[in-house]
Amino acid sequence: MPVKRRASSLAQYDKLPNALKVAYAAQVPGWDSLAILLNNRRRNTIGHATAHHDLRNGRIISDEDPLGITYLDFLGEVFGVFEAVTSLAQVLRAARIAASPDFSLGQAN
Repeated sequence: MPVKRRASSLAQYDKLPNALKVAYAAQVPGWDSLAILLNNRRRNTIGHATAHHDLRNGRIISDEDPLGITYLDFLGEVFGVFEAVTSLAQVLRAARIAASPDFSLGQAN
């Protein structure tokens, strides 16, 4: 998306077509944990320019989150997001195959 069209506030983001992705994921049975993984507070804190790994205490901290999280917790969250994305990719793949006109149930070839 061009820089000029990007939302610069949460109010502007809420008006975008994709703004309800997290709410939708939370309503689908079994996908409620995705809402936690897509939490923008944690993502923004870690992605913030001031985030750094403090080697003295082993935590990732930033000016947005001075208490931070441990490096192992951060890795766990990254793995959780990766696992969710790969699982969803498999679900979408299966749905695409099942929706293909080349794939028909109950018909003999």
